[in-house]
Amino acid sequence: LFDTLVMGAVGPVTLPYLSSARREGRPLGPILSRALALLCGLGWPFFAVLAVLAEPLMVLLFGPQWLQAAAPARWLALAAAAGLPLSLLWPALVSGGHVKALVAMNVAATAAVGAGLALGAPHGLVEATRWMGLLATASTLAILWALRGVLGVQLADFLRP
Repeated sequence: LFDTLVMGAVGPVTLPYLSSARREGRPLGPILSRALALLCGLGWPFFAVLAVLAEPLMVLLFGPQWLQAAAPARWLALAAAAGLPLSLLWPALVSGGHVKALVAMNVAATAAVGAGLALGAPHGLVEATRWMGLLATASTLAILWALRGVLGVQLADFLRP
């Protein structure tokens, strides 16, 4: 729902705007910091409400037969909230011609999800999604730290909002 409603509107304008800013020589740090504040200001409360109200939302949206999906949905909400800042990084990397860094970012994020599934799956669906959420959070922080030089943005600029 968040991808459709919010990212569907944000996505088409992000790459052209960041490309324009780069061509004009404006620093990306303040732009990304502000965009991250706005995006996470909408996204993190959305995912927090989803995590806290998972059971009634499952019943409301899908019916009582989906109630068992509430526990995994909580951890998937954490994973989605953790990965939200990465959705702003791909247009920043593309606009700067850093395609190799973009591929590395995607590989790292995918590896974290895969590792989470591998660690948790033997113990059930809830454990698999719990590990996915935890490792998505850790990988997002690691990716933001690793890309600080490529983007010319310090980790504090990402975390400040």
